[in-house]
Order: sequence, then structure tokens, then C-alpha cells
Amino acid sequence: MIGLKLGKSSRLPEVRGRELYNTAVPLPYEIFATLQTGKYNEAERMIHRSIDRISDLRINKGRGFFNIASESV
Repeated sequence: MIGLKLGKSSRLPEVRGRELYNTAVPLPYEIFATLQTGKYNEAERMIHRSIDRISDLRINKGRGFFNIASESV
């Protein structure tokens, strides 16, 4: 299993990834995909809800981290 972070940012994904990489995170974030939209709050909410409806992959219900099988990536 690997941890997957789904989130939003008004900045470039690479900038946000660097911000998230701190002493609490063992490895830098790798950006797999991006979606550019002016409605990033709504898009994030919709994606999180969709995943929650079909799976129990969310690590913490209040955070945007999910467990997925590494062969799925």
C-alpha cells in the first residue's frame, strides 16, 4: 500500500508538493496528476466524496490522504 494525497492549491502543484514535504513526511511528494480549474474547492470536495462513496480508502475522514495498492498506480 502507498499513501495518496488528494488536495487543492491555488499555486503550482510542484510548489504545493514542496510545502508539504517537511519533517513529518518521510519522502518528497511525487505529482501523479493535476486538474486545472477555477473551482478547485468544489472539485476537491467532489473527488473526495466520490472516492468515499465507493471505498473505505481514506486514512482519516478529515484529511485528504488515501491508501491505495501500489500496483494501481
